[in-house]
Formats: sequence, C-alpha cells, structure tokens
Amino acid sequence: MRIGIVTSYHHKNKSGLGRFFLELLKAFGEFDEKNQYLIYVRDSNDINIILNHLKIKNVKAVKVGGGFLWKEIGLYFAPKSDVYLFNGPFASFCFNPDKSIVLVYDFAYKYFGKKKLFSIIKKKISDLLSALMFKRASKIVAISNKTKKEIIKFFSVESNKIEVIYPGAILLEDVSDGEFLNCPKKFFLYVGAIKERKNVLNLVKAYELFYRSVDSGYKLVITGNFNKESSYCKEIFDFISEKGIQDCVIFTGHVSDNTLKVLYKRASVFIFISLLEGFGFTVLEAMNYGLPVITSNRGSLAEIVDDAALLVDPKNTAQISSAMEKSVVDSALMNDLSSRGRVQVSKFTWEITAIRFVNLFDQTKKL
Repeated sequence: MRIGIVTSYHHKNKSGLGRFFLELLKAFGEFDEKNQYLIYVRDSNDINIILNHLKIKNVKAVKVGGGFLWKEIGLYFAPKSDVYLFNGPFASFCFNPDKSIVLVYDFAYKYFGKKKLFSIIKKKISDLLSALMFKRASKIVAISNKTKKEIIKFFSVESNKIEVIYPGAILLEDVSDGEFLNCPKKFFLYVGAIKERKNVLNLVKAYELFYRSVDSGYKLVITGNFNKESSYCKEIFDFISEKGIQDCVIFTGHVSDNTLKVLYKRASVFIFISLLEGFGFTVLEAMNYGLPVITSNRGSLAEIVDDAALLVDPKNTAQISSAMEKSVVDSALMNDLSSRGRVQVSKFTWEITAIRFVNLFDQTKKL
C-alpha cells in the first residue's frame, strides 16, 4: 500500500513538532516493511537530504508543483497514494482524496492571539477550514486525549472517528558534551519557546516568590527562542528588572543539542507549566535524564506524566512557588519522582506509535 503524507515541513523547524515529524518518518522506515511512503512537499530538497542521511528506504519525498497552490492544484498531478495523511494544520480545500487521515496537534489558535479584527477573521477562517477538514476525513488522529476532547467540543465530531495515538518520546541522541558557560551549580530548568501560552511570566513570578522565601542559591535557567521586542518578553524582562533578580534568571536563547544535554544533566528540577500543549515532548525528554518534573495539572501534560511529576495550577504562582520549595527540601520525594519519570517515559515508544499508525492505515483503506 502507498501512504501519502502531505506536509509543510521545513528543515528550519527545530521545534517539537518538527522533530516529531522526522521521528515519525524514521519509525515508519524502521517498523513498517510492507508499505511505501510518499512525502508530498512544496520543496523536496530539505527533506531528501535528511532522508538520505537517515537511510530510510521506504520513504521518498515528492516535490509538488503549483506554487502557493501546491495543496490545492499540485496534488492532483502528483503520484497517487492509497491513503493520505495530512500532517496539520489544515488539509487541502480543493484536493479531497477518498481515503484520508488528518493529524491534529492542538488548538492554540483558539485560545491565544491578538484580539484585533485581522486575528479574529483569521481564527474564523481556521475554524471553517478545520470543520471542513474533519468532515471530509475518513479518520482523525489526535496526539492526546485532551486534543480529542477539544475536536469533539469545538467541531461536534463523533468520538469513534477520532483515534488517539501518542507520539514516542523525542530523546536527544548520544552526543558529546557541549559547553554552557556560567552554568549554575543548582538550578531549575525550563526548555521551550518564550511566548504567552508557555506561561513563562508566571514561571518567573513563581521563582521570584521562591527566591524571596528560600535562601537556597537555586537559579532559573530559561532555554529557548524568544523575541526581545515582543510585548510578552518585554513584560517578563520588566518584571525581572523591577524585582532585581537579573542575576538569578538566565536566558540562554536557542542552544545546540550538545548544550541542551549538559543542561538536562546538570539541572536540579525541570519545570514546565504551559497553559496549553498538544503533547509535551520536553517533559518526557527531561524525565529520560532522571530529572524530577513540575508541570501543569491540566490538559495533556497531566495526562502524559500521570503520577510521575508534581502537578500545579499553572495560573497559581504561590502554588508553583510552593512546589519549587518542596523540590529543594524533600530529596526523598524528588528521588521517587526521578524513578517514576524514567518508568513513565519508557511507555512512549516510536515502535508503538508506528504500529498504531500502520493499523489505522489498513483500517482506513478498507472503509
């Protein structure tokens, strides 16, 4: 059977979703010997280089013509597949194959964004395209139960049309140790973009409460891309300056995998209190290194960590601060969470993910 995957993947996407897509392709290459995969992209150069490097034999990139209308017109003239998997966020408006699956991550656009007219119109269009996509699809894949519930809530899709398939854990390769100058001896670690839904401002506010109440020497290291000119980042930096904790909160910006590995190894506690996540790859990544985790008590994060982390209300800075304090005084609890985390991360494997997708492809072709 030929499986066609329609994606806007670009090699510059180093985020969790970019890595997720590549790990999924690798899993298809390793655990599926019966099917052939065509990756439909507007520009095949980037992904062909990666596929050749990874030596994936049953996955091939197909460059689709049509310019910016490649999904609408170009797919009609591309080599055909038996089942199509649309790798979000939206399928094609015009191209509507008989057998198709839509992969859905989250609905961040419905919760965050500017309240200006253009943004409101953009959200309405996104809703219309999503509704059409879900109606046409033979099956829908959600990467967590939280996402499945939101598909049902927002678009009234029948539950039996939606399959929950968890991604595997995205783990750093065994790279050589990198360097991180001025790495503190004791620190809380956050890894992710710095934007509103990641809740970094509340993290900094909670740390400031912790810093004032516990003279422990722990610092806060924030790793990830950010735009200094954004209003949200300015609010964070203004708060840090106002409270005089510039020497205690360290922003690394984007770092290499080598350096990230060192940070995971040296950190005391991993803290990730995002307001909305489709899954939460960095939490599992931290658990794999044995880091105790503090994370949100809502949505997919609570679903994924189960009982292997300290759960907090992401909007309650006092509660977050209390969890941070507990993490530095209760070594028995932290050792227990570290052990539970390693067990928890072992439940999310790419073999399981690939097998479940392959089974779904078979089911979809028979519909």
